[in-house]
Amino acid sequence: MDLDGLLDELEDVVERGERIWHVFGGRAMVRADEVYDLIHRVRASVPEDVRQVQDGGRERERLIEEAHQERAKIIEAAKEQARLLLDNDQLVIEAQRKRDDILERARIEAEGIQADAEQYAESIIDKLAEYLGRVQTAVDGTREMLQRDAQAARLQSSAEDTAT
Repeated sequence: MDLDGLLDELEDVVERGERIWHVFGGRAMVRADEVYDLIHRVRASVPEDVRQVQDGGRERERLIEEAHQERAKIIEAAKEQARLLLDNDQLVIEAQRKRDDILERARIEAEGIQADAEQYAESIIDKLAEYLGRVQTAVDGTREMLQRDAQAARLQSSAEDTAT
């Protein structure tokens, strides 16, 4: 079940609760086992989205680290190749050109991997922001409902006090 559905169930449990009115405003007595069950189910549904964001960050870091390692390997290979070719001027010139090409390809590839990783991380963060917005909307709606209920209880209590 999705998080919105679970929050709807939680609202239903609160609405079905036995109302108790006293000096400090209305309270609802609800079954703790129902509330705890819903809380556990909400927790079970949230970590997947959060884990995706965390995994996105780890994936980005892993991609960047791989790019750095690959770049280091390419640079080391280019350096070794250049050392082997130093015996001959023509070979040295060719080695330097190849080294420069390899370094440029490595730089371009590393930039591409980093850009992809950043784009992936941004998309995960956008999804999380959307998800958190939906949760905030549900929380705000519940808060407004509770405030309306409290206001209605105060008005009813005030009306009853006036009537007596």
